[in-house]
Amino acid sequence: MFKYNDNELLYLYSWHIEEALNILIAKYSVFIRLKLSRFRIKSAQFEDFYQESLLVLNYAINTFDENKEASFFTYFELLLERRIMRLLSNNKRQANFILADPQEFDIKDEQNLEQNFYCAKILNSIKSIKMSDLKKQIFNEIFIEEKKVNEFVKEHNLDYKEVYNQIYLLRKKIRKEIM
Repeated sequence: MFKYNDNELLYLYSWHIEEALNILIAKYSVFIRLKLSRFRIKSAQFEDFYQESLLVLNYAINTFDENKEASFFTYFELLLERRIMRLLSNNKRQANFILADPQEFDIKDEQNLEQNFYCAKILNSIKSIKMSDLKKQIFNEIFIEEKKVNEFVKEHNLDYKEVYNQIYLLRKKIRKEIM
């Protein structure tokens, strides 16, 4: 489909030929979408992640050093994966995945209704999972009430390693049940 390889396009772009940039963007657009789908990006955030990926592509084009051992594709793929993982971890910290009681939802329009129904369905399926008393306590206090692990460990006089292990097992069990 494309007549030029990456090195030729990068060389042309270094001479300020904008058509080379357009070809690189078109060439890597499909790859970006494929990579985002492999990370299972939600459809609501897909366009934001796609735009961020284009910024990473632009950065890769401007900073690639052909004297290094790696190809442009490898360099770009590494940058892209790192950026996606960083964005995903930032989203988790911002409580993107909301777990709350279904009665607390404020229903204003159909979109909220659909999202709230989905969250309530997930919450109910999580609550129906058989788990130990410690895991229930961890789920309620750390996931629902968003208490920090340090506070939880100090309040309940538990070992950090045990709590983190229980959180890992709980997440694994929840993923298995929901997915």
